[in-house]
Amino acid sequence: MASWHPQPPRSVSSTEALVSQAALGRGLAALRIFVGIIFFANGLAKLTGERNIAIGWYRGFLIVRDEARNVLQFEVNERNGTGTLVPYLKDVVNDFILPNWGSFQWVVTFTEVGVGLLLILGFVTRGAA
Repeated sequence: MASWHPQPPRSVSSTEALVSQAALGRGLAALRIFVGIIFFANGLAKLTGERNIAIGWYRGFLIVRDEARNVLQFEVNERNGTGTLVPYLKDVVNDFILPNWGSFQWVVTFTEVGVGLLLILGFVTRGAA
């Protein structure tokens, strides 16, 4: 009785594409737009102070300005009991960013809105690549 063995995957030559360029482009565009929507929505939440979101069956929350400060403070100083291990990051955040959060909260807000819009619309994406 002959036994069946799966065939090993065939090799692909360097000139043969696994996925068509059109399919790859559509997939990357969908990913770019999805990430852009996340950035844009969080930026709008920081502008309006509205943190709850409900779209059809989906319910979630976004990060508003005060929460962004708390997240930054926690990640840098308290995560795993010691905070970040990235050299100099703790000093920069604690000595410069957190004391000046009144200004930096707006930098974060407008960066999220701007980057989100650019990603959604597809502007400057070639330069980022």
